[in-house]
Amino acid sequence: MDSVFSYIPGESFLHRMHPLTKLVAAFAVCVGAAVCGNHAYVLALIVAQLIVAAICGCFKPCAKLVTALGSLALIVLVLQVLCVRTGTPLVQAGWFMITNEGLLSGVLVVLKVVCMVLPLSIAFMTTQINDLTNELVGKWHLPYKYAFTVTTAIRFIPVFMDEMSAIMEAQKARGVRFDTGNVVKRIALMVPLCVPLLISSVKRTDAIAVAAELRGFNLRTRTSAWKKHAFALADFIMIVACFALFVVAIIL
Repeated sequence: MDSVFSYIPGESFLHRMHPLTKLVAAFAVCVGAAVCGNHAYVLALIVAQLIVAAICGCFKPCAKLVTALGSLALIVLVLQVLCVRTGTPLVQAGWFMITNEGLLSGVLVVLKVVCMVLPLSIAFMTTQINDLTNELVGKWHLPYKYAFTVTTAIRFIPVFMDEMSAIMEAQKARGVRFDTGNVVKRIALMVPLCVPLLISSVKRTDAIAVAAELRGFNLRTRTSAWKKHAFALADFIMIVACFALFVVAIIL
């Protein structure tokens, strides 16, 4: 499965790290990107994350994710440019005005969106969900029901994306065109796709509930996991490095 949030097997340094280390580091980078106001620094974080993704063997899905964010980024950029009225006008025609501050803030918001999505994507693509669930319960004492709910929702994001793609392919085989130029018609065509997806989701949820009960879901405790992960020196180095990036982002 080649979609985002799907685990990609590998032996890279990130695959061997503790699951909680990757989660904490990802949140540190996300928060750092959110508070930073320097364009060059946020762009450097994006480039660094893409390099790490290439080393870990998940560059292709990360690149697809950045490409998929293009339309959303364009909308955010346009709204930011049109709403910010302070600064030196670059283009002005009546009420329509583009200022330098509006353009810079729009570009910064787009960079922040991309930079905040990549860390969690890379963390989930290099971490098995079961390992993350067990460590959240064992190390952070999170109730197993809550940890299972969160990680299961993340696990089924790519599954539902594949199901939506399959439903769209089936509709295309019946002559439905989703590439029409009319935006309103596109939205209207997407609504019927939600019904079969919702039905399949309910069926899958019921099957998961039955399987969990048969496997003794209510008997799980903090010590039920058989696979243990130990913190190594590389984990502490990663956490310190990411928090250093967070501090630099605050300073900038």
